[in-house]
Amino acid sequence: MSQLIKKILYISLFVVTLVIALLFFVKNYQVLEFNYILGVIELPLSILMLIGFIFGLIIGIFAMLPMIFRLKHTQNHLKKQIRINEKEITNLRVMPARDSD
Repeated sequence: MSQLIKKILYISLFVVTLVIALLFFVKNYQVLEFNYILGVIELPLSILMLIGFIFGLIIGIFAMLPMIFRLKHTQNHLKKQIRINEKEITNLRVMPARDSD
């Protein structure tokens, strides 16, 4: 039941965000002149803001990549250590106990 509620919540949040974005695009359709290094282009304000958001998202993803790779490396190292420890525990359980006379 919890999964269903979570799905409904995510879908409704997505729909609300989509409606707000569409309203934003409709209300901000003023055409602006965008000067970039290679030339000039005229685009609506909402499209320019969307392009800026997408570039920011891409730059953020690239900024996070080194940390993600480092965490993956640490995770693989720890998984290997767990396998070694589990193998050692299994071997210790199988070994016969010594009598301390």
